[in-house]
Amino acid sequence: MAIILEEIYEVALHRYNMKLVAGGRGLRNLVDWVHAVEEMDYVSFLKGRELIVTTGIKEKDEEMLECFVKSLYEAGASGLVINVGKYITRVPHSVITYSEEVGFPIFVLPWKVHLVDFNRDLCNLIYKTMQEQDSLETALQKAIFSEKLLTKREDGTLFFRVPSLFSQDSYMTQSMVLGKQLSYHCYTVVRSHGS
Repeated sequence: MAIILEEIYEVALHRYNMKLVAGGRGLRNLVDWVHAVEEMDYVSFLKGRELIVTTGIKEKDEEMLECFVKSLYEAGASGLVINVGKYITRVPHSVITYSEEVGFPIFVLPWKVHLVDFNRDLCNLIYKTMQEQDSLETALQKAIFSEKLLTKREDGTLFFRVPSLFSQDSYMTQSMVLGKQLSYHCYTVVRSHGS
């Protein structure tokens, strides 16, 4: 379970004035965690799907920063947030060009932002999203396997009806077709209790 980078961007844009400068095609990348990396040597420790934050203290010049970005992309990172100001004052054109070519999101964050707050907020957002996804998955599993809510048609299709998690005035109807293997086709219909 992960969060889509675009959701993180929407929150960080409003709370911290984080701006996207390149690689917008990658906004649908999944993010499992936010992690600070300041040296190229530590990129090999990444597992993939991290949003990387850096001040650029070790990768200050354009060539080193471009190598850093390429290694992050190759390691499967979801994107890079550069805390601009003290060590990197602007994102070099070569980094922007590369990021646009491969769809690797590069963001800038004002130097005045305290990274400890930024990282904590985004990690909490990721954790909360994962908890919501787990809760939704558990509710759906309970609904699927609850005999009280199942209706079997003559053609073998099972229908089940569960109250929607999103509104007290609607129901979610799902159908499952059982064959040799359990396979299901989900059709979601939102309707009021009166229909």
